Amino acid sequence: MLIKLIKYELKACGRTFFPLYGAILIMSIMIGLFSNVNLFAIQGILTIVLTGLFIALGVLTLILTIQRFRKNLLEDEGYLMFTLPVSSKELIFSKFIVSIMYSILSAIVSIISFIIITLMMSKINIIEVIPDILNHMKDIFASNKGIISSLLILLTMVVVYSEFILKIYLSISMGQLPIFNKYRNLTAFISFFILNIIIFNIKKFIFDIISPTFNIEITEFNDLFVNVSSYIVIVYAIVSIILFMFISYILDKKLNLE
Repeated sequence: MLIKLIKYELKACGRTFFPLYGAILIMSIMIGLFSNVNLFAIQGILTIVLTGLFIALGVLTLILTIQRFRKNLLEDEGYLMFTLPVSSKELIFSKFIVSIMYSILSAIVSIISFIIITLMMSKINIIEVIPDILNHMKDIFASNKGIISSLLILLTMVVVYSEFILKIYLSISMGQLPIFNKYRNLTAFISFFILNIIIFNIKKFIFDIISPTFNIEITEFNDLFVNVSSYIVIVYAIVSIILFMFISYILDKKLNLE
């Protein structure tokens, strides 16, 4: 059932994201094409449009993260969603994992857009460049340290963004508590900032305890990077799990649908 929830969520969000992805890639190609023509006015307009599309992508990612959780689980649609033979954890996780997936996909589309513009503006033959790119990647992953560092960078980005999404979910959920019935939006807004302050101070306290264990005399930056990144991943993952459990508890025990 969880797979079905994820598929449904992917389709629902895809109706917004995929047209935007297509528009970004098309605009990138057009900017690349017009870069070889002395039509600066058109280039300027296309660049402004592409910039607007990237801003829209960032804003829509945040809006959909909030809307899909709130509308589907905490408003009228919640009456239907909570009649499904699934747990609240599965409902939350389906929203969460799809938000992560589309955030990663948005990042990939942004990178592809940048690559398209760069290659077309510089008139580089992509067929000639591919071997150099592959050789560079081979050098990066030639050692275990390179592989570990690359994976840690990706994992760090994922856990940091995961915590951000779950803080949004918990803030919205806290706004649904019966005691805040008349001030739901205000409560959710204030809760988000309070959560950030509390979590920041907790992580700072933990870091102050753990930081002396880091060997600052490590001669290789890669080793120090692995140590610090591992700490970040572990702490953010633990915080994310705790946030997830709080959200699940509110939806199970304190749910107050609009």
